[in-house]
Amino acid sequence: MQPPSLYALAGSFNSLFIVVSLFGLWSQLQKIWQRKRNAGVGAGKTTDILSLNQFSVSFLAYCAFFVYGYSITPFNHYIVWPRLIAALIALGILYEIDRDRRSVASRNALPACVSATTKLIIMWLFRWEKTSPAAQIKRRALA
Repeated sequence: MQPPSLYALAGSFNSLFIVVSLFGLWSQLQKIWQRKRNAGVGAGKTTDILSLNQFSVSFLAYCAFFVYGYSITPFNHYIVWPRLIAALIALGILYEIDRDRRSVASRNALPACVSATTKLIIMWLFRWEKTSPAAQIKRRALA
């Protein structure tokens, strides 16, 4: 039996970190829900410590890796599904931030992220990269 390569080791660490990230996102969303149930927390206070920019950027990063995972050949399940789940949880956090704050920034961020999610899933379902002219040129260049 061969010793694990550096590539396999790095991939294992990456998988571990994304699972930890998923647990962190999920616990954050649960904390928001818990604070909403707490009668002592008023409107605008449930998500007051959370950064709209941080969760928007995290959402976009998860979406970028989701697209990368389904764009490469072979389709990489280890990249795609955890990133899609993370993006959806981040979207849930952005939704809670919008419901809590009702600010212009959160009102703009949420529809933009929902739109991006919808478009990326549609692109994945129809596999636009396999039929687009730019992808055909790239495939011919690589062949």
